[in-house]
Amino acid sequence: MSKIYSIITLILFFCNACLIPGESNTVLKNTLPDDLKIQYTRHTGMLPEYENLLITKDSCVLIEVTDKTVDTTKFKLSEQELKKLYNIFLENNFSGIETTIEEVYDRGGATITLSWKNGVRKSVEKSNAGRSFVKEEWLIKWNNIVNTILNTIETAKKSEQ
Repeated sequence: MSKIYSIITLILFFCNACLIPGESNTVLKNTLPDDLKIQYTRHTGMLPEYENLLITKDSCVLIEVTDKTVDTTKFKLSEQELKKLYNIFLENNFSGIETTIEEVYDRGGATITLSWKNGVRKSVEKSNAGRSFVKEEWLIKWNNIVNTILNTIETAKKSEQ
């Protein structure tokens, strides 16, 4: 019986060794899913201020809550813009970004969720908010993604004016 456990342990060890961090062990599809939803939420901790952004192929909605006011911005990304945004997630291995959990109180930050349906609903969520911290070695990739989303928000706001 102990031989079986030893063999199973060795097999699991070698299988894990084959996965190279940062390589294509992503669960994201290589092509843009037709029904992709990108959700971005930024909040400030305990203050009642936050941003919610929902991006789909058909429409995009940004809701900003600040100082008891609610602003809504509706816009649309072209298929090319949506593909470019999705490629940023692929290039920065979004689903591979690693986080840690720490004991923290009243910490704001950002959460990003990508979801799509491929027979069954699938999603990948990463958060650098609350108790969840993106590991230091992943911060550049995380910031590349967040900055691209923030640029998308700024462009949408400017086009509305």
